[in-house]
Order: sequence, then structure tokens, then C-alpha cells
Amino acid sequence: MDNTVRTPVSPRAPTEDNLLDWVQREAVRFMQEQRAKSNQRYHDTFEYAGAGTGAFETAWTSSAMPSNSAWEVDVLVIGISADGNAARYKFSGLFKRTTGDASQSGATHVITPIEDVAAWDADFSVSGQTVLVQVKSDRAVSWSVMPQVREAKV
Repeated sequence: MDNTVRTPVSPRAPTEDNLLDWVQREAVRFMQEQRAKSNQRYHDTFEYAGAGTGAFETAWTSSAMPSNSAWEVDVLVIGISADGNAARYKFSGLFKRTTGDASQSGATHVITPIEDVAAWDADFSVSGQTVLVQVKSDRAVSWSVMPQVREAKV
């Protein structure tokens, strides 16, 4: 009986026999991770305290779109007021910019909103080279805006 202690080899760890295959797999994995990071410019939550004027207020502004690019922007907006009313809006849009200002292609695609107050709303807007998410309410609301941006460039 052999009592030699053997250290298990991880499938990710290279050995002399599989070094080239391991390096190629790791290079592909690294490139895929970097591509995923570069195609997803935002994935954060932005807090905004709405004044409740009944007019649209800007809750999130993107960075400037690069020239010769297109963005798909998916947004989840959640709001709650001090009196316990709440809303959820989820929508997406396609935006493009060649050399001048950005513009929206087609209409905003809205997934059925959920809201306690019909006077509340959320939508996209464009200002110069930036994309805006705007919210509207008839009272003070704490908004959370969660945008996700995917980009294609020439």
C-alpha cells in the first residue's frame, strides 16, 4: 500500500502537460471578463430626492456618449414617499450619437409600471451628448435609479 500524500491538482492550475491549454483558457477568460466590463458602463444605484413639483426632474445623467456609438440603456426606477406610496418603473431605450448630439432611436420600451399614485412617472430624455432618466411626482419621493448601459462603437 502506497502511503504517499498526494496534493490534488486543481483543474485551473497548470502542469507541465497542460500549460499551453491552461494559458489559452485563462487568456480567453480574461478577455471575456474585460469585454463584459467595458460593455457594461454602469450598474450602480443612484439615489435622488424628488421635490414633487409635478414636473419631470432629472434623477440620473449619463456620461457623454462617445462619437460613433450606440447605447442600449435599461433602467429600473423605484420610489417611495413618506406617506407610504411606492412605484416601480422598468424601461429601456436605444440611443445613438455620431458626432453631434445624442438622440433616441424609436420609442422607449416600457414594462408595465407598478404605482400607487397615477401622477407619478419616469422616462428617458436626451440633453446634448447625455442620456437622462427623469422622474415626476406630486409629492416628495425618494427615488433609486439603477441604469445598465451596453455600448457598441464603430
